[in-house]
Amino acid sequence: MSRFGQKSRLSARMSTCYAVHSTSPQQAIAVEKAAWPAKEGQAVETFWDWITVFAFAGLVTLLLQRSAEEEPRDHLWQYAPPAVGCALVNYIGNEGYHAPAVVLFVAVVIYIFKVLKVPMPFLK
Repeated sequence: MSRFGQKSRLSARMSTCYAVHSTSPQQAIAVEKAAWPAKEGQAVETFWDWITVFAFAGLVTLLLQRSAEEEPRDHLWQYAPPAVGCALVNYIGNEGYHAPAVVLFVAVVIYIFKVLKVPMPFLK
């Protein structure tokens, strides 16, 4: 028991592990699911989740590609604002504030094209 009169999460999981070793496989799966409950909202399921994951993946790809150059064009710290911006866009959009999320996402994209000097593919 903890100071507050409830079992701690660790002791609950430890007793679960003990129970898993002394039961059948079907019971072990049920016990494991009960010990690690799924939390709402952790899956990538909203529009904002997907759009920010794709933007962040593109940002990471750009970072890796440019870090492999002999003479890097930019500094590592320059990738922090759009990365934090993606996280903020995701949070704000998932909270239901779509207009500010769109404005911030546009600012992130503009930052990537202007500050990181990514050539615009449609202006060739």
